[in-house]
Amino acid sequence: MKFAKSLLIGTGSVVLAGLILTLLAPMAAHAIVVTLVQIANTTANPAITQDTAHLASQIVSLRCTSPAPELNLCVQIGLHGQSTLSQYQVPPASHFAITDIEYNPISATGTDRLLISDASPTGTIFERQYLADATKPSALHLTTAIVMGEMAQPLATLESGQAFEVYLHGYLTAN
Repeated sequence: MKFAKSLLIGTGSVVLAGLILTLLAPMAAHAIVVTLVQIANTTANPAITQDTAHLASQIVSLRCTSPAPELNLCVQIGLHGQSTLSQYQVPPASHFAITDIEYNPISATGTDRLLISDASPTGTIFERQYLADATKPSALHLTTAIVMGEMAQPLATLESGQAFEVYLHGYLTAN
């Protein structure tokens, strides 16, 4: 009887120790992982946790007008609404993904064809026929972005040559 009692106590102790280790081991492993992540994700070298398209530093808005004063140039609009004075050029090692186009005919009438192109030899990369009514601006959200390569210079023109204003919205990406 004494032997059975000591065997039962010994077995119970091993089972209890196993349960305690099972409960504590995940917490210890979690603590080690958290420590490693906190070391790797510092303010000097932060881990990116957002999609590239939502990072403020990667968002690009361009304003394209024609005719004068800019003569079809697409200039970048800054964070506070100010425009640059020179033609926008996609930075080296980046691509410009255009996700939205806002079209505002100024003096056009009837229908017209809007062309988005690159000033380099790439040529027209997007065209769309619009109702050219100065009282009816329109917006287009592209489910598949139009991508312009590095060093591209976006241009917008109307086939008719009439006055318009186009806003191109998108983001920069490395690929």
